[in-house]
Amino acid sequence: MPFLREAVEKKRREFISILMNAGVLRNSDKEYQKWTFTELKTECKRLQINNKKMTNRGSIINKEEDDRR
Repeated sequence: MPFLREAVEKKRREFISILMNAGVLRNSDKEYQKWTFTELKTECKRLQINNKKMTNRGSIINKEEDDRR
């Protein structure tokens, strides 16, 4: 059973790291330590979706600019 607990804790640390690197969480804000695994996972998915939307918008804008040239 400790293997499962260790795996979950490792994944929690990965989620926290991703959110910190993206600027969603700050190291000084310890509130995130109270977040559940599911809450952290949901925030990471939301971040991923937002990043994809921004990338797609950029691609469309760049394509339109290329078409004008």
